[in-house]
Amino acid sequence: MTSAVSAIRRLDFEQVRRILPQRFPLILIDRVAELEPGVRIVAIKNVAGNELHFLGHFPQIAVMPGVLIIEAAAQAVILLCLAGQPLDRDSSPGFLANANFSFRVPVTPGDQMVIEAGIVRRMGNLLIAKAKVFVTDWLVASGELTLSNGSEAPTAC
Repeated sequence: MTSAVSAIRRLDFEQVRRILPQRFPLILIDRVAELEPGVRIVAIKNVAGNELHFLGHFPQIAVMPGVLIIEAAAQAVILLCLAGQPLDRDSSPGFLANANFSFRVPVTPGDQMVIEAGIVRRMGNLLIAKAKVFVTDWLVASGELTLSNGSEAPTAC
């Protein structure tokens, strides 16, 4: 017997694009390698040198902006909550209320970010998650995210 949790294990870019409320150019997840809905996710972001933010951050030495690393982690958490759920964008946890992140190593073009995230706690319309971002086997960033759907209704997760 296959449970609903084990039924969703991976998502390709088209599935990610259909689930996330973000649109081009701010979809920062290329695929999902592992997914246990509502519990844990491993998402992939391939960092390409032709991404628009590299035009100004920084022109001499391209470095992925920390705010976009946090956004990628937040999108992984949104996917964690919404994958396998009926799509209801009004109740999706799409508003990043707070992020407490530490950065250890710069992310540059050619890197592949592996984002591991899990739900820590739910409080009303707030969702607290922890995330770690790796490049190869190096921890480049980690922290806690607080997301909200901006209403009084509980989040989808």
